[in-house]
Amino acid sequence: MESTSAAHHATPEGATNGASVRTADVSGLGDGWYRVLFERAAVPMALVSLEGQLLNANPRFRELLGYLAAEPLPQTMREITHPDDLAAQEAALARLAAGKDATLTLEHRYVRGGGAARRAKTMFSLLRDDAGAPAAIGVMVEPVVAPVVAPVVEPVVEPVAGRRGREREVREEGGAATDSTDRQRLEQALRDANTRLTLASLEAGARARRLETIFATMTDALIIWDADGQVTETNPAFREMFGTDARLDYLGMDLAGRRQLLRMRDDAGEPLAPDDLPLARFLRGEMLTGPNAVDVTFRSFDGREVRASVSGGPLRDAQGRIDGALGVFHDVTARYALEREREHILHIVSHDLKTPLTTVKVLAQLMRRRQSQPRAADLAARIERGIDQMDRMVSDLVDMARLDADGVTLDLKRCDLNMLCRQAAEDQGAATGRSIALELPESPLQVSADAAAIARVLANLLSNALKYSPRDTVVTLALRGEDGMARVEVRDHGQGIGPDVLPRLFERYYRAPGIQVLHGAGVNLGLGLYVSRRIVERHGGRVGVESAVERGSAFWFTLPLASEPVAP
Repeated sequence: MESTSAAHHATPEGATNGASVRTADVSGLGDGWYRVLFERAAVPMALVSLEGQLLNANPRFRELLGYLAAEPLPQTMREITHPDDLAAQEAALARLAAGKDATLTLEHRYVRGGGAARRAKTMFSLLRDDAGAPAAIGVMVEPVVAPVVAPVVEPVVEPVAGRRGREREVREEGGAATDSTDRQRLEQALRDANTRLTLASLEAGARARRLETIFATMTDALIIWDADGQVTETNPAFREMFGTDARLDYLGMDLAGRRQLLRMRDDAGEPLAPDDLPLARFLRGEMLTGPNAVDVTFRSFDGREVRASVSGGPLRDAQGRIDGALGVFHDVTARYALEREREHILHIVSHDLKTPLTTVKVLAQLMRRRQSQPRAADLAARIERGIDQMDRMVSDLVDMARLDADGVTLDLKRCDLNMLCRQAAEDQGAATGRSIALELPESPLQVSADAAAIARVLANLLSNALKYSPRDTVVTLALRGEDGMARVEVRDHGQGIGPDVLPRLFERYYRAPGIQVLHGAGVNLGLGLYVSRRIVERHGGRVGVESAVERGSAFWFTLPLASEPVAP
């Protein structure tokens, strides 16, 4: 994406706060942020040179003068001012051009295209350049409005003659007895409407100044392009992120040159095709917000590798046509570096720690087979159980971190969940010496799943049920299909869980207080259920639990059933 130094255009709000402008910019207002504010302002606005030449006018100003969008406006303020009011206006413009006043307000008449006059109150404000010298004059018009005979008075610009005619109609309809009252009511309505319009104009200017402040002070990098992809506005955070001070010629480059310099790449490090660049997508009308934001990597102009999350969308004109785009770049370079370091640490934990654990486990198994003394065999078995426990904890830590970082790629294949349940029950029964009751359908139940990951979930739920329930009670593993989902349920007749604890069971590191381990090791990290939940959710399913104290528990999860294959 591209950058330039921020252009400081003449702004509508400059007409009320003495904002500085660059002399080179006063004729066009640029093509970015300030132009949008100027064009879409709810009040008539214009930009005039110190000599009285009409440089720019927004749509509301053209409406005031009765000119269509395609019609050329007169070139000077003299041509649109009533002859009787010309002297006062030129005197005001002269005082502003000489720097004697910052603002002046006149109530005078504008000459419309057809020759009719419209009375309006106009605020003229001096705009200065960066050196403080007078550069241009901002014009903001508060039209004198006529009342509407209704509970609410709506501001309307109309000729003075028309307003007087309406006053005469009111007098004629009400008679002489109400002439004074109606005139007072009419005048008050005019004053009230004009006051509301003045306040609305001031409020609009204040909002515009707030937007400018937000644009300049946001920590995220902001950029505005025109419809041709040229940069029209950036904020300081953008210039810092992209290091544009190192390439002052950047603004004059074409799109191809900018793409070549930035070398923007996707998550996999592959160069982005021109049509896949965020700017190209914005100008096609795409919105990239929230989860649709994209991560890109690029080389800044001062040589840094920057990774950013990009959001934004198109800017449209009054007719809904795309006439530019706004991009927001959030720097995630530090976060990305932390993620890479975490992956490195996970590699160390999963490889350098698990490898010696595996070696010790093998040696313990050999010792148990070779020693004839019962004591030695018992010690070897205890060593092996301890190693299994450490191995599970390490696996939980690694899986948790990778699931949180979306670093686990599921190997989704069509598989029989019925068979996975049978295998899990056999494995847990052999490890604990307990039998597990099965309530499984007679026919296969097909799901699209990572078989190893779902086997991990089944092992977690079954081992918990066996660990927390008395040996002489039954643990049941049930499976059924319902409403396009497969539902797996593990039921026990253990201690049960209180209602205050149930909502937190699937949280990371959470271990329910007061629950006694009846069999096996009691040490755990509180990650088994959390990892199970994340795995099931990655498959598009849900997890849950139903339990009551002294009545046992039923942990369940669902998976979408695989769609039937299409017949040839």
